[in-house]
Amino acid sequence: MWLFDHLYAPGLPDHPALEAWTTATALLAETTTLRVGTLVLCNNFRHPVLLGRMATTLDVISRGRLEFGLGGGSIPAEHRQAGLPGAGGPAG
Repeated sequence: MWLFDHLYAPGLPDHPALEAWTTATALLAETTTLRVGTLVLCNNFRHPVLLGRMATTLDVISRGRLEFGLGGGSIPAEHRQAGLPGAGGPAG
């Protein structure tokens, strides 16, 4: 099962945007064979050391059922709305 890693549902203002790590944890805790991942995690949303620990912990707890992908973030408006450095990196 693939989740998205956005603070807001892009282009779908009335659609709930559940936080990816919390949702993945709940799904993996309630199942035994489901593999869960995010299409691409935005590297601007979490410090890389914390993200590495989060991924390692969830992968161990789920017995290797976490799929992990990392990206740069592609929606500048989402970053602006949250007060984060722009999409594509700190200088974006």
